[in-house]
Amino acid sequence: MQTRKIIFTVSIIFVAIVTLLGTAFISIRLFLNQFIDDNYHRRTAVWQETSDSIPDGGIVFIGDSHTEYFMVDEFFPGYPVINRGIFGDTTYGVKKRLNESVFKLNPAKVFLFIGVNDTKKTNDSNETIAENIREIVFSIKNSNQETVIYLQSLYPVNQSRFDPYKISNNRISEINLLLKSLCDDVNILYIDMFSHLVDEYGQLRKEYTVDGLHLNAAGYRYVANILHQYINGNIL
Repeated sequence: MQTRKIIFTVSIIFVAIVTLLGTAFISIRLFLNQFIDDNYHRRTAVWQETSDSIPDGGIVFIGDSHTEYFMVDEFFPGYPVINRGIFGDTTYGVKKRLNESVFKLNPAKVFLFIGVNDTKKTNDSNETIAENIREIVFSIKNSNQETVIYLQSLYPVNQSRFDPYKISNNRISEINLLLKSLCDDVNILYIDMFSHLVDEYGQLRKEYTVDGLHLNAAGYRYVANILHQYINGNIL
């Protein structure tokens, strides 16, 4: 009888813990989703107010958190760089904000890096993600034929350090192949950053990341050194 009581009590405690953890997880996800949504609207609202006062002919970086955290004005001093990155953004978010992020700026160059969040926030196929990026590219081209577009590959992740969303480097590689083909089709430059950042085990190099997904200062310095040749006009 005593054993049954102990088992029953342990079971109740276990169910309570699982319930609390599940509730906490849901609350965290809801908070994060709300933060991402608020951040999107906060940043786009500012750009809607300021884009008209920014001189034409700048260099726009547009994308998700990888771009938002990329302090381009620090890494490219002396160049008219403009950061249009938003944490958690997807290809759909970029398509909705092209007016204030690109069109109204009439940039000389655009560095586009988007798609990794689509792999975890939508049920889209790799082909759909690539098609969305194709639409973004054509929208920019149609807005200003003189704008030079550079499409960066998706970066690798380090799955030993970051795995809550189960982002697969294999899937990232598959999407990158589609992006490379897209660039060949529409005659824009593809920047294969994946191969520069990946280690011998097929993972994002540990010395370049803070969490297995996002880059640290050394990682951004490495990326900036590669991109500098495109920034200064040596590669068109």
